Amino acid sequence: MTENVEKMTETAQKILLNGDLKYYDKLKLLLVEQALWNSSYLELLHKCESKMSYLQYMKILADEKEYVLLLEQVKKHTEQIYLYGKLLAVKYPTEICAIFTGQINKEAEDAYGREAYGKVCSRILCFAEAGYKTESIEMKNKFKLKYKRKPAFVDELNNI
Repeated sequence: MTENVEKMTETAQKILLNGDLKYYDKLKLLLVEQALWNSSYLELLHKCESKMSYLQYMKILADEKEYVLLLEQVKKHTEQIYLYGKLLAVKYPTEICAIFTGQINKEAEDAYGREAYGKVCSRILCFAEAGYKTESIEMKNKFKLKYKRKPAFVDELNNI
């Protein structure tokens, strides 16, 4: 209402950096209107990385198609592979396969109880959906042998 675009930009940035992702697009639009987007984009990303949670920062990177930076974040926060693995698998198949494999193996080792086994199996399905069908079948078969003393786990593996 005020038509003070600079003040609106400043306010939108403050709200964004306090964690409200809805303001990212508003801020971007304001910066584009002022022809400042290209010159302030990298600085804004840096601020988002330092002020926001890594989950919010990763969402922005995915939306902006900043795949190199997103891959860095997924390497730091491997549990996010299930959210961004499919997106990154096209450009970085080897790295993403290794992250998937490491994370699923870790979760399988820690799994106890049918619910946890089911979760590991859903992770294997996610791995397959990301383009690693052959690798997921191999993983499933290895888990059947490795965890043969956990019949509930083997049963869940047989269901996928």
